[in-house]
Amino acid sequence: MEKIVGIKFKNTSKVYYFAPANEKDVYEVGSGVIVETAKGQEYGTVVFGIKEVPDEEVVRPLKSIVRKTSKKDDALIKE
Repeated sequence: MEKIVGIKFKNTSKVYYFAPANEKDVYEVGSGVIVETAKGQEYGTVVFGIKEVPDEEVVRPLKSIVRKTSKKDDALIKE
């Protein structure tokens, strides 16, 4: 089983799986995170917190969450 967090990006309906930065972190639905993607670091919104899924449901390599967003990050996104 693999631990993942569901993330959506602006203007998309697809949910992407990312590895939690720290399994002790709590990722609240609707909160912002910075994640590592093929395009570099991007802002995403948490759709569901940490959960375990079967390994065969995970597309490898599984990218990770870099960090939760700060108030400054959230202000920049709102602009």
